[in-house]
Amino acid sequence: MEPEIDPSLKDLEAGRPPTHEPATLLANSLFMLLARGFTLASGGALVVYAARTFSVSEYGRYAVAVAMMAIFGLLSEVGISSLALREMSPQEARRAQILGVALVAEIVTSVTAAILLVPAGLALGYSSAVLVLLAIAGASLLFQGLLPPIDATFKAQRVLVYAAALIVVQSAVTAGVGFPLVALGAGPAGLMTALLLGAAAAVPVGFFLLKKELGIVPSFDGTRKLVRPFLRASAPIGFTGALTAIYDRVDVVMVSKLDSAAAAAIYSIPLTIVQYSMVVPAIIGTAFFPLFANTLRADPASARDSFFLVSRLLLFASVPIALILAVGGGDIVTILFGDPYHGSGGVLLVLGWNVILGFQIFLLWYGLLAAHRERGMVVLMAAGLALNVVLNFVLIPAYGPKGAAASLIVSDAVVLGGQAWLIHRRVFEIPFGQVLVKPLAAAALVIPVVVALRPYSELLAGTVAALVCVVVLLVTRYISRQEWEPLTKPIVALLARVG
Repeated sequence: MEPEIDPSLKDLEAGRPPTHEPATLLANSLFMLLARGFTLASGGALVVYAARTFSVSEYGRYAVAVAMMAIFGLLSEVGISSLALREMSPQEARRAQILGVALVAEIVTSVTAAILLVPAGLALGYSSAVLVLLAIAGASLLFQGLLPPIDATFKAQRVLVYAAALIVVQSAVTAGVGFPLVALGAGPAGLMTALLLGAAAAVPVGFFLLKKELGIVPSFDGTRKLVRPFLRASAPIGFTGALTAIYDRVDVVMVSKLDSAAAAAIYSIPLTIVQYSMVVPAIIGTAFFPLFANTLRADPASARDSFFLVSRLLLFASVPIALILAVGGGDIVTILFGDPYHGSGGVLLVLGWNVILGFQIFLLWYGLLAAHRERGMVVLMAAGLALNVVLNFVLIPAYGPKGAAASLIVSDAVVLGGQAWLIHRRVFEIPFGQVLVKPLAAAALVIPVVVALRPYSELLAGTVAALVCVVVLLVTRYISRQEWEPLTKPIVALLARVG
């Protein structure tokens, strides 16, 4: 008997987008993976080209401006899209109204953030070159703020093909404008303008897809009365997001102030590489969350099983990635960005291990959000941010960018430990042995490989160590054959049909 194939994959095979019916976790993850892969390729190439074209100090100023834009961007978001997603998931009839409220809330907060961005740069004493970049970034925030509620609507409907389309449009326009502007000598301001135009192009596409494909037009009836309570409800989620934004980017700002703009560039390159790897948990988490949130209400035992299967899948992916980045970081940075960024290799040796922590932090945050435990996450992120800042003040003057990397690793470990405690005590018990023992054993087994090969080639040592780790996890059935089947069966069926 011929195995059945997911209807969404049938549409994909035939070259058609899926209908408005919800897609499976596999199909949604596949759409987002393709979109993020395009972003990684186009955006990564643009970053490499810009870093090779600009001076190290110019790229450092751009990195500082992007860091501040990211901080104020999430400050403006204040949890609006996360709350909208949680409210939309079980309430299909009210999605247009929730979307309207979320859009108005985003406009209010984004305008506020855009107005404050340049004064914040002045207060920090940045040069006029950085202030110009911040002014362009402020305009970008006005468009960027409209995208998360649109994205949340697609996710609530579980049709991430349209969310993926927005990502592709934004990335394509940014790259299509950015490469020529950098080549023509527009400098960091040209690259920042490309980010602005990418966000501006995605907004009308998002509204068009909502109306044409889902039949959803935002409703603004009663919005004036609903926005204020909506913002109050989103505040704990938003505060966590704001702390996360500061937490993720404060290192770049502090390196620029405690060391130099050039040191900020040396730190920013490895940080960007590590953050690119975070597209994996972002894709899986956003596709998994609506399903998990609904299952947690109806069947907690089943939700627990699926949650820790995803946790193991993320460890299966993150440990090899961390090995490649940490062990092979020096070669990777030099090959991509050239000799001026040779110092970034030592930073990536430290920061590469953050991939493992970051993947799990993403997942545990979604678990706490689904269980309405976001207030506890606020406390954790505040503690992690405070620890990170204190460590930066101590370590950056002594060790430069490497000190910032060490600060982030330590504070992320504290945050992850706190999340695990909250999940274990307040949501469901964590099977620590099932999740951790085999990855730790695999990591221990690759140490001799790294020691033997690293003197000859860092990249070779990291790659071989990652392959050995994968083989060990497969042989020991860290993820069983039965657990792989929801992923492998549709792929095998699709290949059989294509063949």
